[in-house]
Amino acid sequence: MLIVWLIILIVGVVIGIWTLLYFVIKRSYHTKYLKKGGTVLDSRNAFTYKNIIASIGGLENIRDINSDGPVCVLELLSVGLIDEKWAQNLGLKLSINDSNVRLEVKGFNFKTFVLKTQRAIKSISS
Repeated sequence: MLIVWLIILIVGVVIGIWTLLYFVIKRSYHTKYLKKGGTVLDSRNAFTYKNIIASIGGLENIRDINSDGPVCVLELLSVGLIDEKWAQNLGLKLSINDSNVRLEVKGFNFKTFVLKTQRAIKSISS
């Protein structure tokens, strides 16, 4: 019986030490990340407007943009500037033709994305 209690005590101590280490490491990582000014939206893999535009080569690379329901069609100056791996990490499905790119995301409507991009392109060209 004494051996059983000794084993339970050892297991409890090991679990306690692992729990303490987990919280110390988690807290220090979170504190370091916030000190750098980081948020979840600053992550490179976050599905944000800034990251989508950057993955297709920036606003300067877009010649024209249209929306066909759940699909966004971009006419680009250079298809070579697209970072396909980054776009796939964001969840974008790319279909690349000569200078046209079709963006698809399941469950995402591109209306506001297209409007915001058209305004940004107009402000750049003006």
